[in-house]
Amino acid sequence: MLNASESEILVANWQGPHSWPGFEIDNNLPPLPDICGVYLQTFEYNGGYIIYCAGHAKNVKLRFATHERKRRVGDEINVFDVDKIKEGIRSRVWNGYSDWWKTNASAVALAERQRAIGYSFDWGNEIPSYQTRKAIAFAEHWRMVSIASSAQCRAMRLFIAEFGPGDRLRKRLEAGVMNALYSASPPFCDIPDRGMALSRIDSKRGEKAVVVDNRSTANIHALPIRLVI
Repeated sequence: MLNASESEILVANWQGPHSWPGFEIDNNLPPLPDICGVYLQTFEYNGGYIIYCAGHAKNVKLRFATHERKRRVGDEINVFDVDKIKEGIRSRVWNGYSDWWKTNASAVALAERQRAIGYSFDWGNEIPSYQTRKAIAFAEHWRMVSIASSAQCRAMRLFIAEFGPGDRLRKRLEAGVMNALYSASPPFCDIPDRGMALSRIDSKRGEKAVVVDNRSTANIHALPIRLVI
């Protein structure tokens, strides 16, 4: 494990690819390790891997077990057209967060929802709770969401860097990776989610910048060789 003072250079060894839990036989990939660290959700792209998002967990295996439970009910998961995402095109077919369902949803979100599942902009306005709207929509589209999310899980390739045990460094590495993606060139800046709750360096806590060297035998596109977090 890595846990260093601010004067040291930390190394993030990105191990993988690993399989989404439950799809190891389909993917012929190893299961997730039972470690604390930072993870990358990626897809195969142009001879390497394109990053969808980074995350962190005290126990990566348990975190993805939770993701898998929520996937099965369409909750807190984005589901994409896998063929398109492998071409570097973000095309969402299901949104398990609030963006499509809240009362003050943006016109962009509603247009995306209409393209994906055909609902008009005013669909569900009479339903007071966005959670209820989402649950009704999932009940109506569960077969499509299930098939699409299963295809996504088969296509997803997970990379893990053992990092910790302090959660601040894990959170800062997650934020550093996402910030690097946001400033990358297309299509690498187009695939990741926006609006994530990222935890960057906090000078009020007396935190200082830390250098992290990223190492992997795989070609992970847009992952900087060195990050300052």
